[in-house]
Amino acid sequence: MAQSVSRQLSSSSSADFSASAVRHSFPRRDVRHSEVFSQKTLDLATAHLLSWRQGPGSFGGLYFHACWGISGVLQNRYQGPTTWPIRHLMLGFMKLFDRTGDLRWRTLADECVSQILYLQEPAGGFRHANSQDEPAYSSRETCPILQGLPLLALLDYATWPSADPRRVELIRPALDAHWMWFERTWWRHGNSWLEPLPFAGFCGVTNQDLVIVAVLARYAVVYGDASRYENFGRPTLETYLSPRYYHEKIGVFERGDEANFVERTTYNEVIIPMLEIIQEAMPDPRLPGVIDNVSAHLFDAIQPGPDGLSHLAWGPNIDAVDKSKVKDWIGAPHGVYSYPLMIRIMADHLKRRPNPQRQAQLDALQDTVAAYVFGDGSLPLTVGATDSLFNVSPSLLIFWADLIDRLGAAVRSPLEVKLPVVHRTCGNVTWKSDDRHWSLGRDGRREFAGLKEQSLGIIIGPEENIAGANFTALDQPEILETVATTR
Repeated sequence: MAQSVSRQLSSSSSADFSASAVRHSFPRRDVRHSEVFSQKTLDLATAHLLSWRQGPGSFGGLYFHACWGISGVLQNRYQGPTTWPIRHLMLGFMKLFDRTGDLRWRTLADECVSQILYLQEPAGGFRHANSQDEPAYSSRETCPILQGLPLLALLDYATWPSADPRRVELIRPALDAHWMWFERTWWRHGNSWLEPLPFAGFCGVTNQDLVIVAVLARYAVVYGDASRYENFGRPTLETYLSPRYYHEKIGVFERGDEANFVERTTYNEVIIPMLEIIQEAMPDPRLPGVIDNVSAHLFDAIQPGPDGLSHLAWGPNIDAVDKSKVKDWIGAPHGVYSYPLMIRIMADHLKRRPNPQRQAQLDALQDTVAAYVFGDGSLPLTVGATDSLFNVSPSLLIFWADLIDRLGAAVRSPLEVKLPVVHRTCGNVTWKSDDRHWSLGRDGRREFAGLKEQSLGIIIGPEENIAGANFTALDQPEILETVATTR
């Protein structure tokens, strides 16, 4: 009887609170850029990001792969650190310190480097370098991009004027140890479709291998030793600039891990920045033209979405023989999480080659981002995914880093704000979160929930609990959000 009364009171209290909650329906077409690309949103996004802090330099998260529709970390009960976000985090903290002088951001940047070094195994590779397939307690469970991005972070830090000299001293030995392992493990290794590679490369996937080429090019400049770039990086770059991978007429790269399958649109968030790093470090007369060509063709991927707004198509269909044209575009899922960085790439192209028609396309894409900024300072992973889990789950890191860049010299040290209790629903899926907890449910039943501060703090089903958690805090929403079901 007491339990029944308790449930009734909880239900009544939740209903009363919901009646006073702020309600929003997405997309919010009435929202303007000036309202969301602001210091206030950065304050909120920073609080959201820091709510996932699990230790010095250690940040957790839910590593859903929006492009491929993978959410296996839920069943694996893992939401701890993984290597790929660390560079985004560290660069953001570095910029905040450089522009505000607030020492807490320098401390966080230092801790990110310590975390990378901590994740290195004695043999040289990084553990927890498997993102959507975590937990990975060994460097055997990995791929080149997730090994390469933390190496770039170390190189970024090594040249930062405010870096801690004691940490900087540790970086080159860590890079050298990593290369001894990486060359032995990955040179011409290939992938499940093509193994081993009959040409220069590592795993044979464009976006992945270009990260390693960028690492070798940056190493050559920072440490004055170009031998690895000349022996491995440059030959690999030749592979990806060859007609086998680079389809110049349509500005698209072959992906390389199955037949007739080109890189998905959002992977240009990796490809273009890596080509820019390579060109800055080890100039190649072809690269400016390749960067411009691929960036220009990104505008071809801007298509009307199912919500009536402009979106980037998931990817193109290409003829198996004729690589000179795109047959058609596959629209959904639209990877909204990547739009801020994709917009930066296209905006840089328009600075070099102004075009009013393309500028209008880009402005419309920015309106789409503004229309989907949630009340917790995040964006959706996707719009139009078959599984609404990807439409309601928050994506933060790229948007947070972009806000710092947008605010530029005007940025202020983010204020400490408390995250609101958010309920976000799309179709039969509901996301709930506050500053410590989150949950995902379907048809009113909780399927998963987590305590952000614990790397293994995920529970499955409605009955499990975690010591120290209070999931009833999620019963009283301050913001109720509904995301349109579109496909």
